[in-house]
Amino acid sequence: MAGQESHDIMQTFQEFQQELQNILYQKEAMRMHLQEIEASLKELSTAKSDVYKAMGAVLIKTDAETMKKELTDESELIEVRIKSLEKQEKIVREKLIALQNKLMQSQAARSGVAFPGSGAK
Repeated sequence: MAGQESHDIMQTFQEFQQELQNILYQKEAMRMHLQEIEASLKELSTAKSDVYKAMGAVLIKTDAETMKKELTDESELIEVRIKSLEKQEKIVREKLIALQNKLMQSQAARSGVAFPGSGAK
């Protein structure tokens, strides 16, 4: 493998690492938001009258059942987003492993050492 090709693989590897990091940040943010929703639903279960929800800088009066429905719907949407992020994470991790193997094979070939699975003897 030529030096330029090895450099290109390394650059792609770093790009995938950054993409994976972004996915992990997004997934963590979604999980934190989901925890907030679950805490709100728990609080709503004890509400005996109307509640208020924030709409920007304004509080709007609403009944607890409507709020529970909105939060449950939002929770379901977030769970779908988390599953999507997990699928993306799996794909990127697989690509990283493949690129890492290519890099290791390249280094082994340059040093004259056989790498398992490379076909070299």
